[in-house]
Amino acid sequence: MTSPSVSRAAQKPPRKGRTGSLAIAVGGCFLDAIVAVLATTQVAVIRVSEIAETSWDGLCLTNELTAPGFTTRDGDSVSYSLNVTHPLPAACTFSTVASSTPGFVVDASNLPWTIRGGGAENPFLTITPVTASFAGILTVDLE
Repeated sequence: MTSPSVSRAAQKPPRKGRTGSLAIAVGGCFLDAIVAVLATTQVAVIRVSEIAETSWDGLCLTNELTAPGFTTRDGDSVSYSLNVTHPLPAACTFSTVASSTPGFVVDASNLPWTIRGGGAENPFLTITPVTASFAGILTVDLE
C-alpha cells in the first residue's frame, strides 16, 4: 500500500508576517497613547510678581517693603535671599517667618535674624509654592 500523496500546492503555506504586523500595530497604538497622555499633562507655572514684606506687630517697620518676584514650576522649592531693611536706631530681631498667601510655605532655617539699627540683612528663605498655576504677589510675614 502506498500512502496517498498530497501535492504541495494543496498544502497551506506557513503564516508569515501576521505576528510582526500585529506587534507593530499594537506598539504604534501604545506609542500614540503615551504621546496623548504626555500632551495633556500640564505643569503649573508659578509667577510671583513681587514679594510683599509685612509684620503684624509693625515693630521692625518692615510693612510695605517689597522684593523682586520669581518664576518657577509647581513642586520646585525656591531659595530666596530677602533684603530686609530696618530704619530705626535700635536693633530688631525676627523669630518667625510665614506666608499669608494661600498655598505657599515659607521656611527660614537661620532664625532668629537680628538686624542692627539702621541696617539691612539678607536672610535666606526656602519658598515652596502652590501646586497650581499662580500669578500675583506673595506676602511674607516677618515677626
